[in-house]
Amino acid sequence: MWVMRHAPLSGVKGLCYGQLDLPAGPETPRLSARASDTAPEGLSQIITSPLTRCYVMADALSQRLALPLQSDARWQELSFGRWEGQRWDHIDRRDSDPWADSPQTQAPPGGETFRDLQARVLAAYQELCAPQSSLIVTHAGPVRALWMAFSGLSFEDAFARPVPYGQWIKIGAAL
Repeated sequence: MWVMRHAPLSGVKGLCYGQLDLPAGPETPRLSARASDTAPEGLSQIITSPLTRCYVMADALSQRLALPLQSDARWQELSFGRWEGQRWDHIDRRDSDPWADSPQTQAPPGGETFRDLQARVLAAYQELCAPQSSLIVTHAGPVRALWMAFSGLSFEDAFARPVPYGQWIKIGAAL
C-alpha cells in the first residue's frame, strides 16, 4: 500500500487543526503533478480523508491517473475536540500537559487518543479490497499509526520521524 500526506498548509503555524477542515495548501497543484508523474505501477484506487487538504490532492491525482476516488473519514487526522481551531498557546496548560504526557491514552477534551486513531486507521486498512494497489491520501497521524503497525516503530520513534508532504510512502507487509 502507498500513502501520501497532503501538501503543506499556509497560515497554520501555532494552530491546533487535526480535523479542522482547512483549504488545500498553495503547493497542492505542483505536488499533485509531480506525484502523478512518479506514480508506481499497478495502482487500482485512491482513498482519501474527506478533509479538503487531502481531498483536493487526491482528486487531482485521481483525474491525472484515471483512478477511482473514494473518501473515508477513518483516514482523518487525530481529533483534538474542543481544541480544534485554537492557537496552541491559548490552550490551558492544565488541560494540554496531561495529554502531551500521554497522547496514546489521554484525549483532548471532546477529542480522541492516538490509540483511537490507530484503531480506526487499522480497521480501514483491513477493509481495503486490495491494499497493495491502493493509494491513501491522508495526514501525518495515520501515516505514523501505519508505521507503528507495519514497521514496528515505537510511538516515540514514529513521532521523531518526519512525514514528508506530497511524496509516495510505501507501507510494508500485512499485520
